Amino acid sequence: TQANKFAVSIKNNTERLYRLVNELLDFRKADSGNLRLYFFEEDIVSSLKEIFDNFQTLAEAKNIQYTFKTSDPQILVYFDKDQMEKVFFNLLSNAFKFTQNNGSISLEINLKKRKVNIKVTDNGKGIGAESIDFIFKNFYQAGQSFGTGIGLALSKSLIELHKGNISVKSTPATGDQNGKTTFKVQLHLGKSHLSESDLTIAPKIENIVY
Repeated sequence: TQANKFAVSIKNNTERLYRLVNELLDFRKADSGNLRLYFFEEDIVSSLKEIFDNFQTLAEAKNIQYTFKTSDPQILVYFDKDQMEKVFFNLLSNAFKFTQNNGSISLEINLKKRKVNIKVTDNGKGIGAESIDFIFKNFYQAGQSFGTGIGLALSKSLIELHKGNISVKSTPATGDQNGKTTFKVQLHLGKSHLSESDLTIAPKIENIVY
């Protein structure tokens, strides 16, 4: 019914606003050096698969060829699961936003020389050469179409807080040719790159008994 559609619209817009407010708060904390991350050694493959699976229904609705690949079934990495989720939720959201129906999106994980390389690739509209050098800048919006303009800037800050790096390569779409965009996140194995304060143990929420 029309009332149900209206209710769903309100719910979706409320959730979108809630995510935006939290993203702004995290962005301000990261920008001022006050965002605290909690590192635990966990399987990043299963964590990324959970995020990937959240977009499965959308992939089916848009008839997207949606693939998940990993070189190893399990890869243990020290990372903040909540903050890493924000990074890849943002990367996949952008991939779906700028990829047309019947396109393709992939998430690939590759372990090589004690580094984990994670790539999110789509064959959507691509990013123009005039924007590629600024895509991670605070509040930059390529062609006024990259949402709030803080998602990728926040993602970069979060990856750098993990002592990793994030980069992008893109070919813009032309009249008869799909574009291609790949965001690459690289993380280190082990904990030698982290400080003692990074590894200060904080209780996991799911382990607290009430």
